[in-house]
Amino acid sequence: MVTVRLIGVSDKKDRPPRSFALPQKLVSYVQAAPLFLILGFFLALPILMIAVVSFWDYDFAQMYPDFVTFNYSETLGSWVTWQTYLNTLKYAAMVWAITLFCGFWVAYFLAFHIRTTTMQMVLFLVCTVPFLTSNIIRMISWIPVLGRNGLVNSALVGTGIIPEPIEWLLYSDLPWCWPWCIFIRCSWSRRSSTR
Repeated sequence: MVTVRLIGVSDKKDRPPRSFALPQKLVSYVQAAPLFLILGFFLALPILMIAVVSFWDYDFAQMYPDFVTFNYSETLGSWVTWQTYLNTLKYAAMVWAITLFCGFWVAYFLAFHIRTTTMQMVLFLVCTVPFLTSNIIRMISWIPVLGRNGLVNSALVGTGIIPEPIEWLLYSDLPWCWPWCIFIRCSWSRRSSTR
């Protein structure tokens, strides 16, 4: 049994604060109850409301409380939805694998090859600060590089390699490959220049 004292709760000032005994099993539940209530109200309740509203009927202007399942049959019956899910899983797996591979070696390098703590912190910040930028801004930043009038298209047209700008540079799977190709090229040229 654990004794819980309620500080500041008393009928009269001369009486000691109230206390009660609480079984040991319930102590952790009582401590977690405020967090559980907050998460229940601000997380679980909105998700439950979204689930309920997803079965309502709608038209172009408003929603009607009703129980219909054609919302799900239209969404899950479309090949576009499944293609989007598969692309999302494919990109998630690619990013996970690349991040795992590169992150391990960067962390290994920082931990075992950089001797000073100050330099470790500087290089760690160089690695992490770009991720504090909004994801949308990072995606939009590809437009000046790979867009129709971007750096790559301008260089290719200017050197005469292609007669007109190519559209698929920006809207294809290629932007996933560009950073790694540039990284490999830079590291290869650095390695060959030191020999």
